[in-house]
Amino acid sequence: MYKKIILAAVMVIFASFTFAADVKSAAGDENAASVKKETKESWDALEPGEKEKIRKIYSDWEEVSPEKKMWIMKNHKKLKEMDPEEKERLKEAYKEWEKLSPQMKQILKEKYEQWKKLSPEEKEKIKKAYEKYQKMSPAERKALREKAKEKK
Repeated sequence: MYKKIILAAVMVIFASFTFAADVKSAAGDENAASVKKETKESWDALEPGEKEKIRKIYSDWEEVSPEKKMWIMKNHKKLKEMDPEEKERLKEAYKEWEKLSPQMKQILKEKYEQWKKLSPEEKEKIKKAYEKYQKMSPAERKALREKAKEKK
């Protein structure tokens, strides 16, 4: 279960790198009004089924910023063009995300915000620690968790 939660969180984190770059370029030279207009035009161009899928993922769609809406719609189109294996991996991560409680989703969103503030060196250190953890046997993982509990 935790492996799947971590997988979903990692997928969100890596997707965010693209989001950050796209938001900067989308909003960089344009003012808020033109971003809103472009967002509305992109939204209006979507099929009803596509709109429903997006709303299902983003239940708070009306509160999502115009820049993020643009990114979501752009990447929704990319999803159609993904190879089947990558699509399946993303669908599995989404299914795991949907199983999470609202509280756990909130925690992961907060952790993601913390992640964005880390330096590249700190992020690399965490990635390496995660890779090392994945290579551990179940007994080694259990011992590590016990050791972490003792420190608290």
